Amino acid sequence: MDAIELTFPQRLRLAFRLILSGVWGKPPQVTETRFSAPESWKRLPKPTGPIADLGEPRRVIPIVRSESAAGMTVTLISLEIYDGGFLVHGQFPAKYGERSLENIWMAHPTFVVTDDVGTEYRWCGSGGNDTRFMPSFTPAPNPAAHELRVTVTHIQWIFHREQRHELDEGPWEFEIPLG
Repeated sequence: MDAIELTFPQRLRLAFRLILSGVWGKPPQVTETRFSAPESWKRLPKPTGPIADLGEPRRVIPIVRSESAAGMTVTLISLEIYDGGFLVHGQFPAKYGERSLENIWMAHPTFVVTDDVGTEYRWCGSGGNDTRFMPSFTPAPNPAAHELRVTVTHIQWIFHREQRHELDEGPWEFEIPLG
């Protein structure tokens, strides 16, 4: 959220919180508010941390495939494979009119990845902006695997100014050949 988009009392409160956290070395406490995420969102898959350091790039697999569910189309663009993991590049449309400068919004897709030999992949975190996403996973694809199954399970939409939440439930499922 840009400081320019905040009201003066919000900027003042933010400034005090930043000053206090620097003086005493404690981050501000997160509290539940009427705008906190719905209780049902707590059951959704979550990343286990920030985007992992994946090491050296090995190859890129173009995908450019779309799947539709919940009135929305999700497109996977490519898969980047590294020594220690992989990134998936994708996008989805702005479904709720969120391109407006009048509203500050975020969309958070959730992911599950499996392969045809039973390897467990850990979702480390996501990058991206606007309607693009780039989640990272570890470890690198199993050399014995012939395909990855990438599933976008949900997309969580948060509209800050309107203080509302929307949830689109997929799944949007993609089978990506590794050969």
